[in-house]
Amino acid sequence: MGSKQTIRLVTAITMVICSRYGSAQLDQTYWSGSPDWVPLSINTSNYKALAEEATHAGPILIVHSARADGSGLYQVISTNWGQSWSENFISSTDYKELATMHGIANQFYASRADGTGLERVYFSGNTWSTLPVVANNYKALAADPSQTGPTLMVYGARADGTGVDRVRSNDWGTNWYLDFALLTSTDYDELETVTGVANSFFANRADGTGLERVYYSAGWITQAVVVGDYKSLAADPGQSGPIFMVYGARADGTGVDRIRSDNWGGTWYVDQSALTTNDYTELCTMTGIANQFYGSYVADNNPCNDPVFDADNDNDVDQDDFGIFQRCYTGLNDPQQVFSTLPIECTCMDIDGDQDLDQVDLIALTSCFSGAAVPAAPACDN
Repeated sequence: MGSKQTIRLVTAITMVICSRYGSAQLDQTYWSGSPDWVPLSINTSNYKALAEEATHAGPILIVHSARADGSGLYQVISTNWGQSWSENFISSTDYKELATMHGIANQFYASRADGTGLERVYFSGNTWSTLPVVANNYKALAADPSQTGPTLMVYGARADGTGVDRVRSNDWGTNWYLDFALLTSTDYDELETVTGVANSFFANRADGTGLERVYYSAGWITQAVVVGDYKSLAADPGQSGPIFMVYGARADGTGVDRIRSDNWGGTWYVDQSALTTNDYTELCTMTGIANQFYGSYVADNNPCNDPVFDADNDNDVDQDDFGIFQRCYTGLNDPQQVFSTLPIECTCMDIDGDQDLDQVDLIALTSCFSGAAVPAAPACDN
Protein backbone atom coordinates (compact mmCIF):
# COMPACT_ATOMS: atom_id res chain seq x y z
CA MET A 1 0.00 0.00 0.00
CA GLY A 2 2.59 2.75 0.62
CA SER A 3 4.07 3.06 -2.90
CA LYS A 4 2.66 5.32 -5.58
CA GLN A 5 0.57 3.19 -7.93
CA THR A 6 -1.92 3.61 -10.69
CA ILE A 7 -5.05 1.76 -9.65
CA ARG A 8 -8.35 0.64 -10.82
CA LEU A 9 -11.17 0.45 -8.26
CA VAL A 10 -13.79 -2.26 -8.70
CA THR A 11 -17.09 -3.28 -7.03
CA ALA A 12 -17.67 -6.94 -7.04
CA ILE A 13 -21.72 -8.85 -7.49
CA THR A 14 -19.34 -10.24 -6.96
CA MET A 15 -17.68 -6.53 -7.50
CA VAL A 16 -14.21 -4.84 -7.32
CA ILE A 17 -12.32 -1.47 -7.96
CA CYS A 18 -8.76 -1.54 -9.69
CA SER A 19 -5.79 0.35 -11.32
CA ARG A 20 -2.95 0.03 -13.83
CA TYR A 21 0.46 1.52 -14.51
CA GLY A 22 0.17 4.08 -17.31
CA SER A 23 -3.57 4.57 -16.87
CA ALA A 24 -5.60 5.19 -13.71
CA GLN A 25 -8.97 3.49 -13.69
CA LEU A 26 -11.70 3.00 -11.11
CA ASP A 27 -14.00 0.05 -11.95
CA GLN A 28 -16.86 -2.05 -10.80
CA THR A 29 -16.03 -5.73 -11.21
CA TYR A 30 -18.99 -8.02 -10.77
CA TRP A 31 -19.76 -11.70 -10.87
CA SER A 32 -22.23 -12.29 -13.67
CA GLY A 33 -23.57 -15.67 -12.48
CA SER A 34 -21.15 -17.58 -14.69
CA PRO A 35 -17.47 -18.18 -13.86
CA ASP A 36 -16.66 -14.74 -15.27
CA TRP A 37 -16.02 -11.52 -13.34
CA VAL A 38 -16.79 -8.46 -15.46
CA PRO A 39 -15.22 -5.01 -14.88
CA LEU A 40 -17.25 -1.82 -15.35
CA SER A 41 -15.66 1.62 -15.23
CA ILE A 42 -16.31 4.04 -12.37
CA ASN A 43 -13.73 6.81 -12.94
CA THR A 44 -10.12 7.46 -13.91
CA SER A 45 -8.74 8.55 -10.53
CA ASN A 46 -5.90 6.79 -8.71
CA TYR A 47 -6.49 5.69 -5.09
CA LYS A 48 -4.28 3.87 -2.55
CA ALA A 49 -6.74 3.29 0.33
CA LEU A 50 -10.49 2.68 0.50
CA ALA A 51 -13.24 2.65 3.13
CA GLU A 52 -16.88 1.98 2.36
CA GLU A 53 -19.69 4.14 3.72
CA ALA A 54 -21.36 1.84 6.25
CA THR A 55 -24.86 3.29 6.19
CA HIS A 56 -25.55 3.04 2.46
CA ALA A 57 -26.39 -0.33 0.92
CA GLY A 58 -28.16 0.83 -2.25
CA PRO A 59 -29.35 2.50 -4.36
CA ILE A 60 -26.80 4.96 -2.90
CA LEU A 61 -23.28 3.49 -2.77
CA ILE A 62 -20.29 5.39 -1.35
CA VAL A 63 -16.61 4.60 -0.97
CA HIS A 64 -14.12 6.98 0.64
CA SER A 65 -10.79 6.99 -1.18
CA ALA A 66 -7.26 8.28 -0.51
CA ARG A 67 -5.39 9.30 -3.66
CA ALA A 68 -2.12 7.51 -4.40
CA ASP A 69 -0.27 10.75 -5.17
CA GLY A 70 -0.95 12.03 -1.63
CA SER A 71 -3.21 14.86 -2.82
CA GLY A 72 -6.04 13.99 -0.46
CA LEU A 73 -9.34 12.29 0.18
CA TYR A 74 -12.36 11.93 -2.08
CA GLN A 75 -15.85 10.51 -1.76
CA VAL A 76 -16.85 8.37 -4.74
CA ILE A 77 -20.64 8.08 -4.89
CA SER A 78 -23.37 6.46 -6.95
CA THR A 79 -27.07 7.16 -6.43
CA ASN A 80 -28.32 4.49 -8.84
CA TRP A 81 -26.90 1.12 -7.79
CA GLY A 82 -23.52 1.80 -9.43
CA GLN A 83 -24.79 2.73 -12.90
CA SER A 84 -23.01 6.10 -12.74
CA TRP A 85 -20.53 7.63 -10.29
CA SER A 86 -19.21 11.03 -9.23
CA GLU A 87 -16.22 12.13 -7.16
CA ASN A 88 -16.39 14.76 -4.39
CA PHE A 89 -13.38 16.36 -2.66
CA ILE A 90 -13.11 15.84 1.12
CA SER A 91 -9.67 16.89 2.34
CA SER A 92 -6.11 17.54 1.12
CA THR A 93 -4.56 15.51 3.98
CA ASP A 94 -2.53 12.49 2.87
CA TYR A 95 -3.71 9.27 4.56
CA LYS A 96 -2.19 5.81 4.03
CA GLU A 97 -4.97 3.67 5.52
CA LEU A 98 -8.74 4.09 5.92
CA ALA A 99 -11.39 2.08 7.79
CA THR A 100 -15.17 2.20 7.99
CA MET A 101 -16.91 3.60 11.04
CA HIS A 102 -19.79 1.15 11.34
CA GLY A 103 -23.34 2.42 11.62
CA ILE A 104 -22.46 6.12 11.34
CA ALA A 105 -22.97 8.04 8.10
CA ASN A 106 -20.24 10.19 6.51
CA GLN A 107 -17.50 9.14 8.91
CA PHE A 108 -14.41 6.95 8.75
CA TYR A 109 -11.06 6.32 10.41
CA ALA A 110 -7.87 7.52 8.68
CA SER A 111 -4.20 6.90 9.50
CA ARG A 112 -1.97 9.81 8.48
CA ALA A 113 0.72 9.02 5.91
CA ASP A 114 3.25 11.11 7.85
CA GLY A 115 2.86 8.75 10.84
CA THR A 116 1.60 11.42 13.24
CA GLY A 117 -1.62 9.73 14.25
CA LEU A 118 -5.02 8.19 13.71
CA GLU A 119 -7.91 10.57 12.98
CA ARG A 120 -11.67 10.49 12.58
CA VAL A 121 -12.91 12.19 9.42
CA TYR A 122 -16.56 13.22 9.53
CA PHE A 123 -19.12 15.47 7.84
CA SER A 124 -20.69 18.07 10.09
CA GLY A 125 -23.28 20.51 8.76
CA ASN A 126 -21.85 21.50 5.40
CA THR A 127 -18.16 20.73 5.81
CA TRP A 128 -15.73 17.86 6.40
CA SER A 129 -13.79 17.95 9.67
CA THR A 130 -11.12 15.85 11.41
CA LEU A 131 -10.76 14.86 15.04
CA PRO A 132 -7.53 13.38 16.49
CA VAL A 133 -8.11 9.88 17.85
CA VAL A 134 -4.69 8.75 19.11
CA ALA A 135 -1.10 9.71 18.20
CA ASN A 136 -0.09 6.15 17.28
CA ASN A 137 1.09 5.26 13.78
CA TYR A 138 -0.97 2.40 12.28
CA LYS A 139 -0.32 0.58 9.01
CA ALA A 140 -3.62 -1.36 9.01
CA LEU A 141 -7.06 -0.76 10.52
CA ALA A 142 -10.28 -2.72 11.11
CA ALA A 143 -13.36 -1.39 12.88
CA ASP A 144 -15.37 -3.51 15.30
CA PRO A 145 -18.71 -3.95 13.47
CA SER A 146 -20.78 -4.61 16.59
CA GLN A 147 -20.24 -1.12 17.99
CA THR A 148 -22.23 1.59 16.24
CA GLY A 149 -22.46 4.13 19.07
CA PRO A 150 -22.13 5.51 21.61
CA THR A 151 -19.30 2.96 21.95
CA LEU A 152 -16.97 2.86 18.93
CA MET A 153 -13.91 0.62 18.53
CA VAL A 154 -11.19 0.18 15.91
CA TYR A 155 -8.20 -2.17 15.78
CA GLY A 156 -4.85 -0.81 14.59
CA ALA A 157 -1.71 -2.73 13.57
CA ARG A 158 1.29 -0.67 14.65
CA ALA A 159 3.55 0.50 11.84
CA ASP A 160 6.66 -0.48 13.83
CA GLY A 161 5.53 -4.14 13.86
CA THR A 162 5.14 -4.40 17.64
CA GLY A 163 1.51 -5.55 17.59
CA VAL A 164 -2.14 -4.52 17.56
CA ASP A 165 -4.04 -2.03 19.73
CA ARG A 166 -7.78 -1.56 20.20
CA VAL A 167 -8.81 2.09 20.29
CA ARG A 168 -12.14 2.97 21.91
CA SER A 169 -14.60 5.78 22.50
CA ASN A 170 -17.60 5.61 24.83
CA ASP A 171 -19.13 8.95 23.84
CA TRP A 172 -19.82 8.87 20.09
CA GLY A 173 -16.20 9.55 19.18
CA THR A 174 -15.55 12.69 21.22
CA ASN A 175 -12.88 11.14 23.45
CA TRP A 176 -10.66 8.16 22.67
CA TYR A 177 -8.25 5.89 24.53
CA LEU A 178 -6.38 2.58 24.12
CA ASP A 179 -8.85 0.02 25.39
CA PHE A 180 -6.28 -2.74 24.80
CA ALA A 181 -2.67 -1.74 24.19
CA LEU A 182 -0.89 -4.54 22.34
CA LEU A 183 -3.72 -7.07 22.64
CA THR A 184 -1.34 -9.20 20.57
CA SER A 185 2.37 -8.66 19.86
CA THR A 186 2.15 -10.40 16.47
CA ASP A 187 3.12 -8.21 13.53
CA TYR A 188 0.24 -8.05 11.05
CA ASP A 189 0.31 -6.07 7.81
CA GLU A 190 -3.43 -6.22 7.04
CA LEU A 191 -6.57 -6.32 9.22
CA GLU A 192 -10.24 -6.74 8.35
CA THR A 193 -13.58 -6.85 10.14
CA VAL A 194 -15.39 -10.14 10.75
CA THR A 195 -18.89 -9.15 9.65
CA GLY A 196 -21.40 -8.93 12.48
CA VAL A 197 -19.11 -10.37 15.17
CA ALA A 198 -17.88 -8.39 18.18
CA ASN A 199 -14.30 -8.54 19.46
CA SER A 200 -12.98 -10.32 16.39
CA PHE A 201 -10.98 -9.47 13.27
CA PHE A 202 -9.06 -11.09 10.43
CA ALA A 203 -5.31 -10.48 10.39
CA ASN A 204 -2.63 -11.34 7.84
CA ARG A 205 0.79 -12.11 9.31
CA ALA A 206 3.52 -9.74 8.14
CA ASP A 207 5.95 -12.67 7.86
CA GLY A 208 3.72 -14.15 5.14
CA THR A 209 2.95 -17.38 7.00
CA GLY A 210 -0.81 -17.17 7.09
CA LEU A 211 -4.17 -15.54 7.62
CA GLU A 212 -5.53 -15.63 11.18
CA ARG A 213 -8.61 -14.66 13.15
CA VAL A 214 -8.02 -12.84 16.41
CA TYR A 215 -10.90 -12.89 18.88
CA TYR A 216 -11.67 -12.37 22.55
CA SER A 217 -12.77 -15.21 24.82
CA ALA A 218 -11.57 -14.63 28.40
CA GLY A 219 -8.44 -13.25 26.78
CA TRP A 220 -7.28 -12.63 23.20
CA ILE A 221 -6.95 -15.83 21.16
CA THR A 222 -5.43 -16.39 17.72
CA GLN A 223 -6.92 -18.96 15.33
CA ALA A 224 -5.23 -20.08 12.12
CA VAL A 225 -7.56 -19.57 9.13
CA VAL A 226 -5.53 -20.60 6.06
CA VAL A 227 -1.88 -20.79 5.08
CA GLY A 228 -1.37 -18.02 2.58
CA ASP A 229 -0.04 -14.49 2.31
CA TYR A 230 -2.61 -11.78 1.55
CA LYS A 231 -1.77 -8.12 1.04
CA SER A 232 -5.38 -6.95 1.31
CA LEU A 233 -8.65 -8.29 2.72
CA ALA A 234 -12.38 -7.55 2.39
CA ALA A 235 -15.11 -9.27 4.38
CA ASP A 236 -18.33 -10.32 2.65
CA PRO A 237 -21.05 -8.20 4.31
CA GLY A 238 -23.84 -10.60 3.39
CA GLN A 239 -22.52 -13.31 5.71
CA SER A 240 -22.56 -12.74 9.47
CA GLY A 241 -22.85 -16.33 10.73
CA PRO A 242 -22.85 -19.24 10.74
CA ILE A 243 -21.27 -18.62 7.31
CA PHE A 244 -18.35 -16.17 7.18
CA MET A 245 -16.46 -15.19 4.03
CA VAL A 246 -13.46 -12.96 3.41
CA TYR A 247 -11.72 -12.08 0.14
CA GLY A 248 -7.92 -12.03 0.10
CA ALA A 249 -5.65 -10.50 -2.54
CA ARG A 250 -2.58 -12.69 -2.80
CA ALA A 251 0.70 -11.00 -1.92
CA ASP A 252 2.43 -12.60 -4.92
CA GLY A 253 0.03 -10.87 -7.29
CA THR A 254 -1.56 -14.04 -8.69
CA GLY A 255 -5.14 -13.16 -7.85
CA VAL A 256 -7.87 -13.17 -5.20
CA ASP A 257 -9.14 -16.08 -3.09
CA ARG A 258 -12.40 -16.31 -1.17
CA ILE A 259 -11.99 -17.94 2.24
CA ARG A 260 -15.03 -19.38 3.98
CA SER A 261 -16.30 -20.95 7.19
CA ASP A 262 -19.70 -22.69 7.44
CA ASN A 263 -19.65 -23.21 11.21
CA TRP A 264 -19.18 -19.87 12.96
CA GLY A 265 -15.44 -19.84 12.28
CA GLY A 266 -14.75 -23.31 13.64
CA THR A 267 -13.01 -24.42 10.45
CA TRP A 268 -11.99 -22.54 7.30
CA TYR A 269 -11.22 -23.38 3.68
CA VAL A 270 -10.57 -21.62 0.37
CA ASP A 271 -14.03 -21.54 -1.17
CA GLN A 272 -12.82 -20.05 -4.48
CA SER A 273 -9.16 -20.12 -5.44
CA ALA A 274 -8.00 -17.30 -7.73
CA LEU A 275 -11.59 -16.22 -8.50
CA THR A 276 -9.81 -13.53 -10.51
CA THR A 277 -6.15 -13.43 -11.51
CA ASN A 278 -6.02 -9.63 -11.36
CA ASP A 279 -3.31 -8.32 -9.03
CA TYR A 280 -5.39 -6.34 -6.53
CA THR A 281 -3.47 -4.14 -4.12
CA GLU A 282 -6.45 -2.97 -2.04
CA LEU A 283 -9.82 -4.55 -1.32
CA CYS A 284 -12.82 -3.06 0.44
CA THR A 285 -16.23 -4.38 1.47
CA MET A 286 -19.33 -3.17 -0.38
CA THR A 287 -21.75 -2.50 2.46
CA GLY A 288 -24.91 -4.60 2.67
CA ILE A 289 -24.50 -6.40 -0.66
CA ALA A 290 -23.46 -10.05 -0.70
CA ASN A 291 -20.71 -11.33 -2.99
CA GLN A 292 -19.37 -7.84 -3.67
CA PHE A 293 -16.27 -5.86 -2.87
CA TYR A 294 -14.29 -2.86 -4.01
CA GLY A 295 -10.66 -3.33 -4.96
CA SER A 296 -7.69 -1.80 -6.73
CA TYR A 297 -5.10 -3.50 -8.87
CA VAL A 298 -1.84 -2.85 -10.63
CA ALA A 299 -1.41 -4.18 -14.13
CA ASP A 300 1.77 -4.25 -16.17
CA ASN A 301 3.07 -1.37 -18.29
CA ASN A 302 0.89 -2.47 -21.19
CA PRO A 303 -2.61 -1.51 -20.06
CA CYS A 304 -4.33 -3.78 -22.59
CA ASN A 305 -5.15 -7.45 -22.21
CA ASP A 306 -3.90 -10.06 -24.67
CA PRO A 307 -5.87 -10.29 -26.85
CA VAL A 308 -7.32 -6.81 -26.44
CA PHE A 309 -10.87 -8.16 -26.86
CA ASP A 310 -10.57 -10.17 -23.63
CA ALA A 311 -12.03 -7.11 -21.91
CA ASP A 312 -12.68 -8.82 -18.56
CA ASN A 313 -9.24 -10.47 -18.49
CA ASP A 314 -10.45 -14.05 -17.97
CA ASN A 315 -8.44 -15.58 -20.85
CA ASP A 316 -11.37 -16.01 -23.23
CA VAL A 317 -13.34 -13.81 -25.62
CA ASP A 318 -17.01 -14.54 -25.01
CA GLN A 319 -20.45 -12.99 -24.60
CA ASP A 320 -19.32 -10.99 -21.56
CA ASP A 321 -16.61 -9.31 -23.63
CA PHE A 322 -19.09 -8.62 -26.41
CA GLY A 323 -21.39 -7.00 -23.84
CA ILE A 324 -18.57 -4.69 -22.75
CA PHE A 325 -17.87 -3.85 -26.41
CA GLN A 326 -21.53 -2.93 -26.89
CA ARG A 327 -21.37 -0.51 -23.95
CA CYS A 328 -18.19 1.00 -25.39
CA TYR A 329 -19.41 1.29 -28.99
CA THR A 330 -19.12 4.85 -30.39
CA GLY A 331 -19.90 4.35 -34.08
CA LEU A 332 -17.83 5.50 -37.05
CA ASN A 333 -15.79 8.66 -36.34
CA ASP A 334 -17.19 8.90 -32.79
CA PRO A 335 -20.02 11.37 -33.59
CA GLN A 336 -20.80 12.00 -29.89
CA GLN A 337 -17.10 12.64 -29.13
CA VAL A 338 -17.04 10.22 -26.19
CA PHE A 339 -14.03 8.04 -27.10
CA SER A 340 -11.59 10.06 -24.97
CA THR A 341 -13.78 9.50 -21.89
CA LEU A 342 -13.98 5.71 -22.25
CA PRO A 343 -12.23 3.35 -19.79
CA ILE A 344 -9.10 1.51 -20.81
CA GLU A 345 -10.84 -1.79 -21.59
CA CYS A 346 -12.83 0.11 -24.22
CA THR A 347 -10.01 2.09 -25.83
CA CYS A 348 -7.85 -1.04 -26.01
CA MET A 349 -10.43 -2.54 -28.42
CA ASP A 350 -9.83 0.24 -30.98
CA ILE A 351 -7.96 -2.24 -33.16
CA ASP A 352 -7.25 0.16 -36.02
CA GLY A 353 -6.27 3.08 -33.81
CA ASP A 354 -8.72 5.57 -35.35
CA GLN A 355 -10.13 6.84 -32.04
CA ASP A 356 -13.52 5.17 -32.34
CA LEU A 357 -15.15 1.79 -31.82
CA ASP A 358 -17.05 0.85 -34.96
CA GLN A 359 -17.78 -2.02 -37.33
CA VAL A 360 -14.09 -2.52 -38.12
CA ASP A 361 -13.38 -3.20 -34.45
CA LEU A 362 -16.48 -5.40 -34.14
CA ILE A 363 -15.34 -7.59 -37.03
CA ALA A 364 -11.94 -7.95 -35.37
CA LEU A 365 -13.63 -8.96 -32.12
CA THR A 366 -15.66 -11.67 -33.83
CA SER A 367 -12.46 -13.10 -35.31
CA CYS A 368 -11.14 -13.51 -31.76
CA PHE A 369 -14.35 -14.96 -30.31
CA SER A 370 -13.54 -18.22 -28.50
CA GLY A 371 -16.57 -18.79 -26.27
CA ALA A 372 -16.79 -19.00 -22.50
CA ALA A 373 -13.92 -20.78 -20.72
CA VAL A 374 -12.15 -21.48 -24.04
CA PRO A 375 -8.74 -19.75 -24.17
CA ALA A 376 -8.56 -17.10 -26.89
CA ALA A 377 -5.56 -17.06 -29.21
CA PRO A 378 -3.29 -14.20 -28.09
CA ALA A 379 -2.37 -13.43 -31.72
CA CYS A 380 -5.98 -13.22 -32.96
CA ASP A 381 -5.88 -9.41 -32.76
CA ASN A 382 -2.55 -9.02 -34.62
